[in-house]
Amino acid sequence: MYSKNLNSLIEGLTGCERITRTPIPLAYSIYLKRLILIYCLSLTFNFGQDLGFSTAIFVGLVSFLLLGVEEIANEIEMPFDKDPNDLPLDQICENIMQNSEIVIAFTPDFSSFQSK
Repeated sequence: MYSKNLNSLIEGLTGCERITRTPIPLAYSIYLKRLILIYCLSLTFNFGQDLGFSTAIFVGLVSFLLLGVEEIANEIEMPFDKDPNDLPLDQICENIMQNSEIVIAFTPDFSSFQSK
């Protein structure tokens, strides 16, 4: 039973290490930024005649949204740092330690189970 729980913890640790040690390739990141820029610039030509002067507002809003999603992707690329948006690993580890200490300190009273 204990080895099963230990194996489960080791699998979780291995998965987290795999996430943190696998970077997004720089070429992918650069290509994504360029693709978003080209798309946002082409929006001006696509909607210029239909929307008139409102094109600038529309393109600005769409660009803001797409660049925001791209920035979110950059932020969640590394979830194990110390940034405010990252996972609270210190608190999680502290909770695990407290729970483990409670389980270790528990000593059941077997005197009531003894046959009379």
